[in-house]
Amino acid sequence: MRFEFKSYEQYIKDLKNELVGKVLLVPFLLNNETIVFPIRDTHSSLIVSLNHQNPFVGLLPNLPKLDSFDNDSLKRLRKYLGKNEIKKIENLNNDFTLLIESFDLDNNNSKKIYIEIFPLRPNLYVLDEKDNVVTAFNLTKDNGLPICFLNNFVTSKEFQTKGEIYSEETLEKLYKDEKDRRIKQKYSYFYTLANRRYERILRKKKLIDADLEKGKANLQLMDTVNILYSLNLDLKSHKDYVEYEGQTIVLDKSLTIKENIDSFINLYKKGKRTVEIAKENEERYQIELNYYKSLLENFENASSEKEKDKIVFESGLMKSSHPTQVSAFNMPYKINKDGVFYYFGKNAQQNDYLSFNKKFDREYVWLHVKDKPGGHVIIAKRKPSSKEIDFAAQIALIASKSQVGNVTVAIKKNVRKGRTTGEAILKNYTVIKINNIEDRSYELYEKAVRCDD
Repeated sequence: MRFEFKSYEQYIKDLKNELVGKVLLVPFLLNNETIVFPIRDTHSSLIVSLNHQNPFVGLLPNLPKLDSFDNDSLKRLRKYLGKNEIKKIENLNNDFTLLIESFDLDNNNSKKIYIEIFPLRPNLYVLDEKDNVVTAFNLTKDNGLPICFLNNFVTSKEFQTKGEIYSEETLEKLYKDEKDRRIKQKYSYFYTLANRRYERILRKKKLIDADLEKGKANLQLMDTVNILYSLNLDLKSHKDYVEYEGQTIVLDKSLTIKENIDSFINLYKKGKRTVEIAKENEERYQIELNYYKSLLENFENASSEKEKDKIVFESGLMKSSHPTQVSAFNMPYKINKDGVFYYFGKNAQQNDYLSFNKKFDREYVWLHVKDKPGGHVIIAKRKPSSKEIDFAAQIALIASKSQVGNVTVAIKKNVRKGRTTGEAILKNYTVIKINNIEDRSYELYEKAVRCDD
Protein backbone atom coordinates (compact mmCIF):
# COMPACT_ATOMS: atom_id res chain seq x y z
CA MET A 1 0.00 0.00 0.00
CA ARG A 2 1.40 3.41 -0.97
CA PHE A 3 0.28 6.76 0.40
CA GLU A 4 -0.47 10.12 -1.11
CA PHE A 5 2.67 12.16 -0.50
CA LYS A 6 1.16 15.44 0.66
CA SER A 7 -0.97 13.72 3.30
CA TYR A 8 2.07 11.74 4.49
CA GLU A 9 4.24 14.87 4.59
CA GLN A 10 1.61 16.65 6.68
CA TYR A 11 1.30 13.63 8.96
CA ILE A 12 5.06 13.66 9.66
CA LYS A 13 4.88 17.39 10.49
CA ASP A 14 2.08 16.64 12.95
CA LEU A 15 4.09 13.73 14.31
CA LYS A 16 7.05 16.02 14.84
CA ASN A 17 4.93 18.52 16.76
CA GLU A 18 3.49 15.74 18.88
CA LEU A 19 6.66 13.79 19.69
CA VAL A 20 9.62 16.18 19.92
CA GLY A 21 10.49 16.44 23.61
CA LYS A 22 8.68 13.20 24.44
CA VAL A 23 10.45 10.02 25.63
CA LEU A 24 10.26 6.71 23.78
CA LEU A 25 10.26 3.81 26.24
CA VAL A 26 11.84 0.37 25.74
CA PRO A 27 10.25 -1.20 22.62
CA PHE A 28 8.28 -4.44 22.44
CA LEU A 29 7.06 -6.52 19.50
CA LEU A 30 3.42 -6.68 18.47
CA ASN A 31 4.38 -9.44 16.04
CA ASN A 32 7.60 -10.59 14.41
CA GLU A 33 7.82 -7.49 12.17
CA THR A 34 6.06 -4.72 14.12
CA ILE A 35 7.81 -2.66 16.82
CA VAL A 36 5.89 -0.67 19.41
CA PHE A 37 7.52 2.22 21.30
CA PRO A 38 5.32 3.30 24.25
CA ILE A 39 5.59 7.05 24.88
CA ARG A 40 6.20 8.07 28.49
CA ASP A 41 3.49 10.03 30.32
CA THR A 42 0.98 9.52 27.49
CA HIS A 43 -1.49 6.85 26.39
CA SER A 44 0.00 6.75 22.89
CA SER A 45 2.55 4.51 21.18
CA LEU A 46 4.73 4.87 18.09
CA ILE A 47 4.10 1.91 15.77
CA VAL A 48 6.81 0.86 13.32
CA SER A 49 5.67 -1.93 11.02
CA LEU A 50 8.43 -3.52 8.96
CA ASN A 51 6.34 -6.14 7.22
CA HIS A 52 7.32 -6.40 3.57
CA GLN A 53 3.88 -5.72 2.12
CA ASN A 54 2.69 -2.62 3.97
CA PRO A 55 5.46 -1.04 6.05
CA PHE A 56 4.35 2.07 7.90
CA VAL A 57 5.04 4.40 10.83
CA GLY A 58 2.29 5.91 12.93
CA LEU A 59 1.16 7.23 16.29
CA LEU A 60 -1.84 5.46 17.83
CA PRO A 61 -3.57 6.13 21.16
CA ASN A 62 -4.91 3.75 23.79
CA LEU A 63 -3.37 0.53 22.53
CA PRO A 64 -4.16 -2.50 24.71
CA LYS A 65 -1.32 -3.94 26.78
CA LEU A 66 -0.05 -7.08 25.07
CA ASP A 67 2.74 -9.54 25.74
CA SER A 68 5.79 -8.93 23.59
CA PHE A 69 7.08 -11.38 21.02
CA ASP A 70 10.68 -12.32 21.65
CA ASN A 71 13.32 -12.72 18.95
CA ASP A 72 16.93 -11.80 18.21
CA SER A 73 15.91 -8.58 16.44
CA LEU A 74 14.18 -7.27 19.57
CA LYS A 75 17.11 -8.27 21.77
CA ARG A 76 19.47 -6.25 19.53
CA LEU A 77 17.26 -3.17 19.71
CA ARG A 78 16.82 -3.34 23.46
CA LYS A 79 20.57 -3.66 23.93
CA TYR A 80 21.21 -0.29 22.26
CA LEU A 81 17.91 1.53 22.77
CA GLY A 82 16.86 2.48 26.29
CA LYS A 83 14.63 5.44 27.11
CA ASN A 84 15.16 7.98 24.33
CA GLU A 85 14.12 11.62 24.41
CA ILE A 86 13.20 12.73 20.90
CA LYS A 87 15.13 15.80 19.72
CA LYS A 88 14.28 15.91 16.03
CA ILE A 89 12.11 14.16 13.43
CA GLU A 90 12.90 14.52 9.74
CA ASN A 91 11.40 13.03 6.60
CA LEU A 92 14.05 11.84 4.07
CA ASN A 93 13.71 10.43 0.56
CA ASN A 94 10.15 11.72 0.46
CA ASP A 95 8.09 9.11 2.30
CA PHE A 96 10.69 6.33 2.25
CA THR A 97 12.90 7.20 5.25
CA LEU A 98 12.12 8.71 8.63
CA LEU A 99 14.95 9.98 10.84
CA ILE A 100 14.47 10.32 14.59
CA GLU A 101 17.33 12.01 16.44
CA SER A 102 17.24 11.33 20.16
CA PHE A 103 19.18 11.35 23.42
CA ASP A 104 19.48 7.98 25.18
CA LEU A 105 18.66 8.69 28.83
CA ASP A 106 19.87 5.27 29.97
CA ASN A 107 23.24 5.33 28.19
CA ASN A 108 23.72 9.12 28.25
CA ASN A 109 24.52 9.53 24.55
CA SER A 110 22.94 10.62 21.29
CA LYS A 111 21.31 8.19 18.87
CA LYS A 112 19.88 8.37 15.38
CA ILE A 113 17.05 6.02 14.50
CA TYR A 114 16.51 5.53 10.78
CA ILE A 115 13.25 3.91 9.72
CA GLU A 116 13.22 2.87 6.07
CA ILE A 117 9.85 1.79 4.72
CA PHE A 118 10.94 0.62 1.29
CA PRO A 119 8.51 -1.97 -0.07
CA LEU A 120 10.02 -5.47 0.30
CA ARG A 121 13.11 -4.09 2.11
CA PRO A 122 11.93 -2.22 5.24
CA ASN A 123 14.27 -1.80 8.19
CA LEU A 124 15.05 0.12 11.36
CA TYR A 125 18.65 0.76 12.34
CA VAL A 126 20.41 2.75 15.03
CA LEU A 127 23.48 4.99 14.64
CA ASP A 128 25.73 6.23 17.45
CA GLU A 129 27.18 9.73 17.92
CA LYS A 130 29.83 9.01 15.25
CA ASP A 131 27.18 7.90 12.74
CA ASN A 132 28.26 4.26 12.97
CA VAL A 133 25.50 1.67 12.57
CA VAL A 134 25.42 -0.13 15.94
CA THR A 135 22.40 -2.33 15.39
CA ALA A 136 19.49 -2.99 13.05
CA PHE A 137 16.23 -4.88 13.20
CA ASN A 138 16.85 -6.83 9.99
CA LEU A 139 20.26 -8.26 9.10
CA THR A 140 21.38 -10.09 5.98
CA LYS A 141 21.86 -13.84 6.30
CA ASP A 142 25.16 -13.76 4.42
CA ASN A 143 27.32 -11.31 6.34
CA GLY A 144 25.15 -10.13 9.25
CA LEU A 145 25.13 -6.53 8.01
CA PRO A 146 22.00 -4.35 8.20
CA ILE A 147 19.60 -4.41 5.29
CA CYS A 148 19.66 -0.67 4.68
CA PHE A 149 20.21 1.93 1.97
CA LEU A 150 21.06 4.88 4.23
CA ASN A 151 20.78 7.97 2.01
CA ASN A 152 22.06 6.35 -1.18
CA PHE A 153 18.59 5.59 -2.51
CA VAL A 154 16.72 8.64 -3.81
CA THR A 155 13.17 8.74 -5.15
CA SER A 156 11.27 11.39 -7.04
CA LYS A 157 8.48 13.24 -5.27
CA GLU A 158 6.24 12.71 -8.30
CA PHE A 159 6.32 8.95 -7.77
CA GLN A 160 4.42 9.41 -4.53
CA THR A 161 1.82 11.97 -5.59
CA LYS A 162 -0.93 9.33 -5.79
CA GLY A 163 -1.99 6.87 -3.14
CA GLU A 164 -4.13 6.40 -0.06
CA ILE A 165 -4.61 9.29 2.35
CA TYR A 166 -2.30 8.96 5.36
CA SER A 167 -4.68 9.35 8.29
CA GLU A 168 -5.44 7.92 11.71
CA GLU A 169 -8.28 5.90 10.18
CA THR A 170 -5.84 4.34 7.68
CA LEU A 171 -3.38 3.58 10.49
CA GLU A 172 -6.14 1.93 12.52
CA LYS A 173 -6.82 -0.43 9.60
CA LEU A 174 -3.11 -1.20 9.20
CA TYR A 175 -2.77 -1.80 12.95
CA LYS A 176 -5.69 -4.25 12.81
CA ASP A 177 -3.87 -6.11 10.02
CA GLU A 178 -0.77 -6.32 12.22
CA LYS A 179 -2.83 -7.65 15.12
CA ASP A 180 -4.29 -10.33 12.83
CA ARG A 181 -0.74 -11.18 11.76
CA ARG A 182 0.20 -11.41 15.44
CA ILE A 183 -2.49 -14.05 16.05
CA LYS A 184 -1.35 -16.11 13.07
CA GLN A 185 2.29 -15.98 14.14
CA LYS A 186 1.69 -16.53 17.85
CA TYR A 187 -0.48 -19.60 17.45
CA SER A 188 0.91 -21.04 14.21
CA TYR A 189 2.54 -24.01 15.96
CA PHE A 190 -0.62 -24.89 17.88
CA TYR A 191 -2.89 -24.44 14.86
CA THR A 192 -0.64 -26.46 12.55
CA LEU A 193 -0.18 -29.29 15.05
CA ALA A 194 -3.89 -29.51 15.94
CA ASN A 195 -4.86 -29.62 12.24
CA ARG A 196 -2.20 -32.21 11.44
CA ARG A 197 -3.40 -34.45 14.25
CA TYR A 198 -7.00 -34.04 13.11
CA GLU A 199 -6.08 -34.94 9.52
CA ARG A 200 -3.93 -37.88 10.66
CA ILE A 201 -6.74 -39.31 12.78
CA LEU A 202 -9.20 -38.74 9.94
CA ARG A 203 -6.94 -40.76 7.58
CA LYS A 204 -6.68 -43.55 10.17
CA LYS A 205 -10.46 -43.59 10.60
CA LYS A 206 -10.93 -43.95 6.85
CA LEU A 207 -8.57 -46.95 6.87
CA ILE A 208 -10.49 -48.41 9.82
CA ASP A 209 -13.77 -47.92 7.94
CA ALA A 210 -12.28 -49.75 4.94
CA ASP A 211 -11.11 -52.61 7.20
CA LEU A 212 -14.58 -52.76 8.75
CA GLU A 213 -16.25 -53.13 5.36
CA LYS A 214 -13.74 -55.81 4.34
CA GLY A 215 -14.28 -57.66 7.62
CA LYS A 216 -18.06 -57.56 7.24
CA ALA A 217 -17.69 -59.01 3.74
CA ASN A 218 -15.61 -61.90 5.15
CA LEU A 219 -18.31 -62.62 7.73
CA GLN A 220 -20.61 -63.63 4.86
CA LEU A 221 -18.24 -66.50 4.05
CA MET A 222 -19.74 -68.67 6.81
CA ASP A 223 -22.92 -68.83 4.70
CA THR A 224 -20.75 -70.08 1.81
CA VAL A 225 -19.23 -72.75 4.09
CA ASN A 226 -22.69 -73.95 5.14
CA ILE A 227 -23.83 -74.11 1.51
CA LEU A 228 -20.79 -76.16 0.46
CA TYR A 229 -21.35 -78.65 3.28
CA SER A 230 -25.06 -78.90 2.45
CA LEU A 231 -24.34 -79.97 -1.16
CA ASN A 232 -22.70 -83.22 -0.05
CA LEU A 233 -19.80 -82.73 -2.45
CA ASP A 234 -16.73 -84.94 -2.61
CA LEU A 235 -14.52 -82.90 -0.23
CA LYS A 236 -11.36 -84.25 -1.88
CA SER A 237 -12.37 -83.17 -5.38
CA HIS A 238 -11.26 -80.00 -7.21
CA LYS A 239 -13.69 -77.55 -8.80
CA ASP A 240 -13.57 -74.04 -10.34
CA TYR A 241 -16.98 -73.12 -9.00
CA VAL A 242 -20.21 -74.46 -7.60
CA GLU A 243 -23.75 -73.45 -8.57
CA TYR A 244 -26.40 -73.08 -5.85
CA GLU A 245 -29.88 -71.65 -6.44
CA GLY A 246 -28.65 -69.36 -9.19
CA GLN A 247 -25.62 -68.29 -7.13
CA THR A 248 -22.08 -69.03 -8.35
CA ILE A 249 -19.52 -69.80 -5.65
CA VAL A 250 -16.02 -69.34 -7.08
CA LEU A 251 -13.41 -71.82 -5.80
CA ASP A 252 -9.65 -72.22 -6.09
CA LYS A 253 -9.23 -75.27 -8.34
CA SER A 254 -5.69 -75.89 -7.06
CA LEU A 255 -7.25 -76.67 -3.68
CA THR A 256 -9.67 -79.40 -2.72
CA ILE A 257 -13.19 -78.42 -1.74
CA LYS A 258 -12.27 -79.15 1.90
CA GLU A 259 -9.24 -76.89 1.62
CA ASN A 260 -11.42 -74.18 0.07
CA ILE A 261 -13.85 -74.53 2.99
CA ASP A 262 -10.98 -74.27 5.50
CA SER A 263 -9.73 -71.16 3.68
CA PHE A 264 -13.21 -69.57 3.90
CA ILE A 265 -13.40 -70.43 7.62
CA ASN A 266 -10.00 -68.79 8.23
CA LEU A 267 -11.12 -65.69 6.34
CA TYR A 268 -14.33 -65.65 8.39
CA LYS A 269 -12.37 -65.82 11.66
CA LYS A 270 -10.03 -63.11 10.46
CA GLY A 271 -13.00 -60.99 9.39
CA LYS A 272 -14.67 -61.46 12.78
CA ARG A 273 -11.53 -60.31 14.58
CA THR A 274 -11.10 -57.42 12.12
CA VAL A 275 -14.66 -56.23 12.78
CA GLU A 276 -14.11 -56.38 16.56
CA ILE A 277 -10.87 -54.39 16.39
CA ALA A 278 -12.26 -51.97 13.79
CA LYS A 279 -15.35 -51.18 15.88
CA GLU A 280 -13.20 -50.60 18.96
CA ASN A 281 -10.80 -48.33 17.05
CA GLU A 282 -13.61 -46.60 15.16
CA GLU A 283 -15.15 -45.45 18.44
CA ARG A 284 -11.78 -44.31 19.78
CA TYR A 285 -10.85 -42.39 16.63
CA GLN A 286 -14.29 -40.76 16.49
CA ILE A 287 -13.82 -39.52 20.06
CA GLU A 288 -10.42 -38.08 19.11
CA LEU A 289 -11.83 -36.49 15.94
CA ASN A 290 -14.59 -34.85 17.96
CA TYR A 291 -12.00 -33.62 20.48
CA TYR A 292 -9.75 -31.91 17.90
CA LYS A 293 -12.70 -30.56 15.93
CA SER A 294 -14.13 -29.02 19.11
CA LEU A 295 -10.67 -27.73 20.09
CA LEU A 296 -10.20 -25.93 16.78
CA GLU A 297 -13.75 -24.53 16.80
CA ASN A 298 -13.35 -23.21 20.35
CA PHE A 299 -10.02 -21.65 19.38
CA GLU A 300 -11.49 -19.93 16.33
CA ASN A 301 -14.47 -18.64 18.32
CA ALA A 302 -12.37 -17.31 21.22
CA SER A 303 -12.78 -13.54 21.25
CA SER A 304 -9.58 -12.59 23.06
CA GLU A 305 -5.95 -13.66 23.31
CA LYS A 306 -6.54 -14.54 26.95
CA GLU A 307 -9.20 -17.06 25.94
CA LYS A 308 -7.02 -18.44 23.14
CA ASP A 309 -4.06 -18.73 25.53
CA LYS A 310 -6.21 -20.73 27.95
CA ILE A 311 -7.34 -23.12 25.20
CA VAL A 312 -3.79 -23.63 23.94
CA PHE A 313 -2.40 -24.03 27.46
CA GLU A 314 -4.98 -26.63 28.49
CA SER A 315 -4.59 -28.60 25.24
CA GLY A 316 -0.85 -29.08 25.79
CA LEU A 317 -0.26 -28.55 22.06
CA MET A 318 2.56 -26.07 22.37
CA LYS A 319 6.33 -26.01 22.41
CA SER A 320 7.64 -26.04 25.94
CA SER A 321 11.21 -24.75 26.24
CA HIS A 322 10.94 -24.22 30.01
CA PRO A 323 10.16 -26.72 32.76
CA THR A 324 6.62 -26.67 34.06
CA GLN A 325 6.39 -24.26 36.99
CA VAL A 326 4.48 -25.32 40.09
CA SER A 327 1.08 -23.64 40.33
CA ALA A 328 -2.41 -24.42 41.55
CA PHE A 329 -3.38 -25.15 37.95
CA ASN A 330 -0.75 -27.77 37.14
CA MET A 331 -0.52 -29.49 40.53
CA PRO A 332 -1.66 -33.12 40.09
CA TYR A 333 -3.95 -35.18 42.36
CA LYS A 334 -3.28 -38.08 44.72
CA ILE A 335 -5.23 -40.97 46.25
CA ASN A 336 -4.26 -42.92 49.35
CA LYS A 337 -5.66 -46.45 49.06
CA ASP A 338 -4.63 -49.00 51.67
CA GLY A 339 -1.44 -47.07 52.40
CA VAL A 340 -0.34 -46.85 48.76
CA PHE A 341 -0.32 -43.43 47.04
CA TYR A 342 -1.56 -43.08 43.46
CA TYR A 343 -0.84 -39.81 41.63
CA PHE A 344 -2.67 -38.68 38.48
CA GLY A 345 -3.21 -35.64 36.24
CA LYS A 346 -6.41 -34.23 34.77
CA ASN A 347 -4.89 -32.02 32.03
CA ALA A 348 -1.71 -31.74 29.97
CA GLN A 349 0.02 -29.41 32.44
CA GLN A 350 -0.67 -31.66 35.42
CA ASN A 351 0.51 -34.68 33.42
CA ASP A 352 3.69 -32.86 32.39
CA TYR A 353 4.52 -31.83 35.95
CA LEU A 354 3.68 -35.27 37.36
CA SER A 355 5.72 -37.28 34.86
CA PHE A 356 8.69 -34.99 34.20
CA ASN A 357 9.06 -32.52 37.08
CA LYS A 358 7.86 -34.09 40.30
CA LYS A 359 10.56 -36.24 41.90
CA PHE A 360 9.72 -39.94 42.06
CA ASP A 361 11.65 -43.20 42.32
CA ARG A 362 12.58 -44.19 38.76
CA GLU A 363 11.34 -47.72 39.47
CA TYR A 364 7.77 -46.60 40.24
CA VAL A 365 5.05 -47.74 37.84
CA TRP A 366 3.55 -45.33 35.29
CA LEU A 367 0.21 -45.84 33.47
CA HIS A 368 -1.81 -44.17 30.72
CA VAL A 369 -4.81 -45.21 28.64
CA LYS A 370 -3.54 -46.54 25.31
CA ASP A 371 -3.76 -44.45 22.12
CA LYS A 372 -6.11 -41.86 23.61
CA PRO A 373 -5.85 -38.52 25.46
CA GLY A 374 -6.03 -38.96 29.21
CA GLY A 375 -4.34 -38.60 32.58
CA HIS A 376 -0.92 -39.94 33.55
CA VAL A 377 -0.99 -42.18 36.65
CA ILE A 378 1.93 -43.11 38.90
CA ILE A 379 1.88 -45.79 41.60
CA ALA A 380 4.31 -44.64 44.30
CA LYS A 381 5.61 -48.14 44.91
CA ARG A 382 8.17 -50.50 43.43
CA LYS A 383 6.74 -53.74 42.07
CA PRO A 384 3.08 -53.14 42.97
CA SER A 385 0.68 -56.09 43.09
CA SER A 386 -1.65 -56.95 40.21
CA LYS A 387 -4.59 -55.57 42.21
CA GLU A 388 -2.77 -52.26 42.71
CA ILE A 389 -1.93 -52.04 39.01
CA ASP A 390 -5.54 -52.88 38.15
CA PHE A 391 -6.81 -50.06 40.40
CA ALA A 392 -4.34 -47.57 38.87
CA ALA A 393 -5.45 -48.65 35.38
CA GLN A 394 -9.07 -47.95 36.36
CA ILE A 395 -8.04 -44.44 37.48
CA ALA A 396 -6.31 -43.95 34.09
CA LEU A 397 -9.55 -44.91 32.32
CA ILE A 398 -11.65 -42.59 34.48
CA ALA A 399 -9.21 -39.75 33.79
CA SER A 400 -9.69 -40.33 30.04
CA LYS A 401 -13.51 -40.47 30.40
CA SER A 402 -13.57 -44.13 29.38
CA GLN A 403 -15.29 -47.13 30.97
CA VAL A 404 -13.37 -49.96 29.31
CA GLY A 405 -10.17 -50.10 27.28
CA ASN A 406 -6.48 -50.88 27.07
CA VAL A 407 -4.00 -49.24 29.44
CA THR A 408 -0.23 -49.03 28.94
CA VAL A 409 1.93 -49.90 31.95
CA ALA A 410 5.61 -48.88 32.11
CA ILE A 411 8.42 -48.34 34.60
CA LYS A 412 8.90 -44.60 35.09
CA LYS A 413 12.55 -44.72 33.93
CA ASN A 414 11.27 -45.84 30.51
CA VAL A 415 9.07 -42.73 30.11
CA ARG A 416 10.57 -39.64 28.50
CA LYS A 417 9.19 -36.23 27.57
CA GLY A 418 7.79 -35.62 24.08
CA ARG A 419 7.73 -32.41 22.03
CA THR A 420 4.53 -30.99 23.49
CA THR A 421 3.33 -30.40 27.04
CA GLY A 422 2.15 -33.64 28.62
CA GLU A 423 3.30 -35.83 25.72
CA ALA A 424 5.12 -38.99 26.79
CA ILE A 425 7.28 -41.37 24.75
CA LEU A 426 7.63 -44.92 26.09
CA LYS A 427 10.68 -47.12 25.62
CA ASN A 428 9.23 -50.37 27.00
CA TYR A 429 5.72 -51.09 28.18
CA THR A 430 3.01 -53.73 28.51
CA VAL A 431 -0.72 -53.42 27.86
CA ILE A 432 -3.54 -54.60 30.09
CA LYS A 433 -7.25 -54.53 29.32
CA ILE A 434 -9.81 -53.28 31.84
CA ASN A 435 -13.38 -54.45 31.25
CA ASN A 436 -14.99 -52.96 34.35
CA ILE A 437 -14.46 -50.02 36.70
CA GLU A 438 -15.48 -50.58 40.29
CA ASP A 439 -17.73 -48.08 42.08
CA ARG A 440 -15.03 -47.71 44.74
CA SER A 441 -12.59 -46.47 42.09
CA TYR A 442 -15.01 -43.73 40.98
CA GLU A 443 -15.55 -42.76 44.61
CA LEU A 444 -11.81 -42.46 45.37
CA TYR A 445 -11.22 -40.56 42.12
CA GLU A 446 -13.83 -37.96 43.10
CA LYS A 447 -12.33 -37.65 46.61
CA ALA A 448 -8.74 -37.23 45.36
CA VAL A 449 -6.87 -34.23 46.76
CA ARG A 450 -4.28 -31.93 45.19
CA CYS A 451 -0.64 -32.68 45.89
CA ASP A 452 0.88 -30.31 48.44
CA ASP A 453 4.48 -30.55 47.17
